[in-house]
Amino acid sequence: MRIIFILLIIFTLAVPVSAETLTVKGTKGAELVAARVATFDEPWAMTFLPDGTLLVTEKRRVLWHVTNDGLKTEVQGMWNVAYGGQGGLGDVVLHPDFERNSWVYLSYAEFGDNKTTTGAVVVRARLDMKKSPLKLASVERLWVQDPKVTGKGHYSHRIAFGPDGKMFITSGERQKMAPARMLVAIWVRSCV
Repeated sequence: MRIIFILLIIFTLAVPVSAETLTVKGTKGAELVAARVATFDEPWAMTFLPDGTLLVTEKRRVLWHVTNDGLKTEVQGMWNVAYGGQGGLGDVVLHPDFERNSWVYLSYAEFGDNKTTTGAVVVRARLDMKKSPLKLASVERLWVQDPKVTGKGHYSHRIAFGPDGKMFITSGERQKMAPARMLVAIWVRSCV
């Protein structure tokens, strides 16, 4: 119940009062009020920036900056991704100390050398909040799914930070079932 209350507070602060609202009912009787802020073609992940605006990924390689009134601006500095099936631009997570260091972590699918195989990648980039539109710079590759294989599914490539600042990445078994690594958490580094 506490999490629902916190989500409602965050949601209330993040959406304009005039937005169209709808009620979402949970399986245990909980209700959330949702409001349409913006629409997307293939959204995959989102994160709140400290100013209450959003970063939203779309699978086709677009990272959007979305204001509270629904204005969408494409973040500059993106690269090509291997789009198709479950592949494309994936997760977006802020560094726990984002306000000090401006690091944004992104995952995506990329092609292998011969363009017949793919695998997930996790990078970090500095988000320049002073430019308009926002821009990614200083991109660093942190992790690559190896080996790259055929197929377009089960990349997983979700990102999370632990309370100690260590970053974890999930790696899927890429629909190959052997070795089955559906949820392998990988500590990358403290990412300071």
